[in-house]
Amino acid sequence: MKEKTAMMALDRSLAAPAVDTLFQGYSHYPLFNHYFPDPEKKKKHLPWLFLKTIVYVRRYGECWCTPGAAGVACWLSPGNTEFTTPRALLGGFALMPFRYGLKDFARIDAQESFVSKLHKKLMPGRHLYLWVLAVRPEDQGKGLGRRLVESRLAAPDAREIPCYLETHDRRNVPFYKALGFMLLEEAPVPDSDLRVYAMARRAG
Repeated sequence: MKEKTAMMALDRSLAAPAVDTLFQGYSHYPLFNHYFPDPEKKKKHLPWLFLKTIVYVRRYGECWCTPGAAGVACWLSPGNTEFTTPRALLGGFALMPFRYGLKDFARIDAQESFVSKLHKKLMPGRHLYLWVLAVRPEDQGKGLGRRLVESRLAAPDAREIPCYLETHDRRNVPFYKALGFMLLEEAPVPDSDLRVYAMARRAG
């Protein structure tokens, strides 16, 4: 029988190992291969992006992890699920165009704009948004990702608030379906080889 692992709020002391977990967990993820086709650029820029993601989510939601941050889940809270320009500035993303260069930033911004519009169309009401979920490769298959998600579902269920997520990897769809999420829409992302899978879970 697999040993249960307690989940804990991700604080500043765990930011560095959490960033490393996100980088390793998403190292072959289609979205970030699209963001940075050059592997060296991806290696250089993704850690900064993940650090800013953690800062942003700790301001507008909550980050949870396993001890040592072998697994990380970042949720945006109801009312804070839209990625707006003021929130992006406060969350530390203002330097993206300068850090990545205009060409890479334009490619990232076009994808994010498309997914944001899809999100708004599919989930116009209040909901919880699972923005990030990753487990280090050597710790995958131990149920950490499942427990990270399940551990945060009781509160929205009690308040009858649905949960939403997107994934750009079809292989993730069965995992989320097993957690009660249903596929709302599969859509090709314009001007790319990407497909996005939008999923939601009803409360309860």
